[in-house]
Amino acid sequence: MSSYYYHLDKIDSTSIQLDKAYFFYEYLKDEAELGIIAIRKARIEYVLGNYENALKYSFKAIEYHRSSGNEAKMAISYLQLGNTYLFLSNYRDSKKYFELAALLFKESEDEYGYAQTISNIGLVEIKTKQYRKGIKKQFEALAYLEQENYAIDVGLTYSFLVEAFIGLELYDSSRYYNDLSRENFKTSNYQKGIGRHT
Repeated sequence: MSSYYYHLDKIDSTSIQLDKAYFFYEYLKDEAELGIIAIRKARIEYVLGNYENALKYSFKAIEYHRSSGNEAKMAISYLQLGNTYLFLSNYRDSKKYFELAALLFKESEDEYGYAQTISNIGLVEIKTKQYRKGIKKQFEALAYLEQENYAIDVGLTYSFLVEAFIGLELYDSSRYYNDLSRENFKTSNYQKGIGRHT
């Protein structure tokens, strides 16, 4: 039910369903499921702009995943932590958690999670004006994302390249990747991305 409401952007209803599930899984002492619920709560708090709560739930999810021995889920929690710190412009902690996520995604052979995380590490490098390092990471991520046709992720990765090439004052390259980003967002009908690249 929580997933259904989440995809309908009904955040309050999503949260209510997660709280109900949490109560039952806590009674059953199912730490694996409690970890999944905690990371979903972290995402909701992030969407609502409650970043302190997002961090709290992310750390709680990591505790549950560590106790249940689920490294793949722990990687998702680290990724969420990295995203939250990135939004807060705490680039040091953001990169640290992205790097932890990348290690765990690699160990669990989750190529999609790994590619996403490498792209995010590259974004941190772009934000900290290490443009060439960031560009290298974007191309590393694109090798997998393009091959698997993840249009939204490809569009986002191209948009990170746009930012990097603007930083390097290479405006032709920036325009080129802006056009590619827009095409991928149109392909996936990702309206937020289309709006950014018109």
